[in-house]
Amino acid sequence: MLKSLYKLALSDNNLVGSLPPSIGNLSNLSVLRLYNNKISGSIPKEIEMLGSLEKINLSNNSLSGEIPASIGNLTKVNSLYLSANNFHGSIPQEIGKMRSLIDLELANANLSGLIPASIGNLKNLSYLYLHSNALSGFIPSGIGNLTNLIELFLQCNKLQGSIPWELGKLESLHQLILFNNSLSGFIPEEMNNLTSLVAFDVSENYLIGHLPQQVCLGGVLESFTAHDNYFTGPIPKSLKNCTGLYRVRLEHNQLIGNVSEDFGIYPNLDYLDLSGNKLIGELSSKWGQCHNLTNLRISNNNLSGELPSELGKATQLRVCDLSLNHLTGGIPKALGELKLLFKLMLNDNHLSGSIPPEMGMLSSLVHLNLAANNLNGSIPIWLRQCESLLELNLSVNRLSGGIPSEVKYRRKLGT
Repeated sequence: MLKSLYKLALSDNNLVGSLPPSIGNLSNLSVLRLYNNKISGSIPKEIEMLGSLEKINLSNNSLSGEIPASIGNLTKVNSLYLSANNFHGSIPQEIGKMRSLIDLELANANLSGLIPASIGNLKNLSYLYLHSNALSGFIPSGIGNLTNLIELFLQCNKLQGSIPWELGKLESLHQLILFNNSLSGFIPEEMNNLTSLVAFDVSENYLIGHLPQQVCLGGVLESFTAHDNYFTGPIPKSLKNCTGLYRVRLEHNQLIGNVSEDFGIYPNLDYLDLSGNKLIGELSSKWGQCHNLTNLRISNNNLSGELPSELGKATQLRVCDLSLNHLTGGIPKALGELKLLFKLMLNDNHLSGSIPPEMGMLSSLVHLNLAANNLNGSIPIWLRQCESLLELNLSVNRLSGGIPSEVKYRRKLGT
């Protein structure tokens, strides 16, 4: 009777046990959904007998063993989800026979070995998720044949070698996520062809040379992250056109450029980190127009000029780290408008004048570091209003007078 079953959906239960070889008798089955259970054991090779299958979802179980090579005989399957399991071994070469695949998700599945070159045969593929495994070797150049690909997630593996230039043929690609691997070499110039990119992430690798200068030519980029590499050269000029940017992380490279000229106004920007580069220029008043900005980090560069008072209009700021630069002038009293600010790092600059009393309005402040400047006046008594303060560093300045008792006896204050 069950041989006529065409859909088996038992997801989101507490099913245990293994998949029996007899599952191969369900010859009319087109949909198999058993995700979010506790199914263990291996996928039986008899699964190849389910020639009518179109959708397989066994994600988030406790499956082990190898993915059987026989799965390649399921040539009608368009969606294969095996993520969040505990397989061992590699992705079988035979997966390249599944020419109907549109969505292939094998993430966080304990897979190792190489990405099979045969994946380049899956010309209908739109989504390829192989992240959070232990895959090694090179990114196959054949992935460049997957011209329908929209999302490519290869992050958190052990991939080596350079990014193949053939990826520049994926002009429909919206998300290219390669962070936390061991990729090296230059970003190929062909990557400038990817004008539909919404998210680009190559951070935490060993890449050198220039960032793709036309990465935002299409104007749709929202997330651009390339931190913790060895990039040199300029920040892409095209970023100025990407008004939809909400996340930019380029810290810990050797980038050059002028922060006064290379950035525009980003109404959606939430996170900006340019720390640990070789940037120059002055902070523009336009950062105050980034009303969604929660993190502004441009420490350890060569910024100069004064802190713009307009920064007080970025009222969502939680973290502001402009330390280790060459900033001059006073601390604007407008910073007292940043009611959500919990970390303010302005140390190791050339700031002068007294600490404005308006800073006492920062009731959420936890970390305040104004050390190694030219600040004068007395230690402000308003610090007693900062009830959440755990770190206070005012050392190496020109402050005078005594330590207010309100500060001296703050039990929570860190050393």
